[in-house]
Amino acid sequence: MKLTSRVFLFSVLALIIFGFTTNSAIAKNEDSAVVQDSSNTAVQARMNALLVYHTKTGHTLEAANAIVQGIQSAGGSVTLVLAKDFIPQTINHYDVLIVGSPCWGGSVASGVAGPIADAIKKITNEVKGKLCAGFSVNSAFGGESTVRSIGERLKAKGCADYVAGPVAKAGATLSLWVGPAVKPEDIARYRTFGEDLVKKFTAQKK
Repeated sequence: MKLTSRVFLFSVLALIIFGFTTNSAIAKNEDSAVVQDSSNTAVQARMNALLVYHTKTGHTLEAANAIVQGIQSAGGSVTLVLAKDFIPQTINHYDVLIVGSPCWGGSVASGVAGPIADAIKKITNEVKGKLCAGFSVNSAFGGESTVRSIGERLKAKGCADYVAGPVAKAGATLSLWVGPAVKPEDIARYRTFGEDLVKKFTAQKK
C-alpha cells in the first residue's frame, strides 16, 4: 500500500476516534447538567388544612366557606368538619388547623361555642408545632374575645403559631332567629384570610 493511502486511512481513523470521544464527553456533560438542574429544582409545599367549626344558624359556615375559597384559590386544600364530628387524631394528616366559632355560642364565660370548647379539650399533642388559626362571627360584639380565647386554648395544647382571623357581624342575639347574613365585604375578608394563611405556610416551608 502506498504511503499516501496509509496516511489517508490513519487520518480517517483518527477523525472517527476523536468524534466518538467528543460525543461521549458531551453526553456526560449533558447528563451531569440534568442531574444538577434536578437537584436545584425547588418543590413548593402545598398547604393542607383542617377547618373545624360550629354553627347554629349557618353564619359561621358562611365564613368558613369563604375561607375555603381563599385557601383553594391560593393553591391549598382544606377539609371542613363540624365540631361534633371532630376526631383529634385526624389533625396528624394536616399541616394547619383552623377553628371557627360563633360568639357566645353556648359558653358566655369565654365566648367560645360549647362544641368548639369540647373539641379543643379532646386534643392532646396533635397541634404541637403546627400553624393554627381562629375566626368568629358575632351578632353584636365580642367576636375578638372569642378568637383570642380559641388561640389561648390551642396554644395550651402545643400550637406553635396562632393566627387571629377576622370577625364579622351576622345573625341575631342568642341565635333566636337566623338574622342578617354575613355581608359581602366581610366574606371578602374571610376569603383573603384563607389566601394569607396559604402564603404564610408556604413562606415558612421555604
